[in-house]
Amino acid sequence: MTDITITNQPDQHRYEARIEGKLAGYSEYNLLSEAIMFTHTEVLPEHEGQGV
Repeated sequence: MTDITITNQPDQHRYEARIEGKLAGYSEYNLLSEAIMFTHTEVLPEHEGQGV
């Protein structure tokens, strides 16, 4: 199984998933007063079906 690193990129309002340092996917979000609302999630085509 490939190790996936998840990092928060607050300036871009998104979490990024990286495999071997390369972007594999991301989830964009808006911060609300008591929650996080995810607005868009995308997995790059070359990583689809790999559990990202």
